Amino acid sequence: MGVRVRKMTTVAVSLTRMFSSRASQVCRLRQPILDRFILKVLERSWHARCLKCADCQAQLANKCFARNGHVYCKDDFFK
Repeated sequence: MGVRVRKMTTVAVSLTRMFSSRASQVCRLRQPILDRFILKVLERSWHARCLKCADCQAQLANKCFARNGHVYCKDDFFK
């Protein structure tokens, strides 16, 4: 019986203040980010309300984990 090892990638959620008059685009919604703050994860910009776990849809404002281009909460990442 072998031990299953899963590579863990913790992704920093970067909170960035928007100073530019041009709004970044969100991949999922294709809506401009007009919020005061945006989240930067996996080299993409997100509305705070849109950064959610790919499995359970929990909002991920503080910490998330990434695998194959998707973001997950801690519980779903380690399933």
